Amino acid sequence: MLKNHRWFVLILLALLLYLGTQSLSPVPILPEKRCLIAEGVVSDINADGHDIFITLNDNSKRFYINRGLDKDLDVENLIEKLKGKKINLKYPSYWTPLDPLSHTRHLSKVEYRDSVWYSELREDQNSFKH
Repeated sequence: MLKNHRWFVLILLALLLYLGTQSLSPVPILPEKRCLIAEGVVSDINADGHDIFITLNDNSKRFYINRGLDKDLDVENLIEKLKGKKINLKYPSYWTPLDPLSHTRHLSKVEYRDSVWYSELREDQNSFKH
């Protein structure tokens, strides 16, 4: 009986250790060809803390630019130029215990028409501002 209890505790500790490391691991920066794409009309853009959040019509996910305000992106300009417009968002596929159902996704690239408004992709090398 005591032996089973030890196994249970060991498995529980291993699970907690795994979840802890997963929640602290950084978001992967992938090559563009491996990113997922969301296309849609922007319904809302706002800032919360240092991040910039973008919501698309008919899409249950929220997308965010990590530390967007620290990267000198202008939220008011993004609202003025992109709200109500059809844009492409590129983001990595990853799982975190902090958002197990993946309702909020980290953005790697924001495109409108033929223009890149933000990118952290290696092949783009820089973030873009408009």
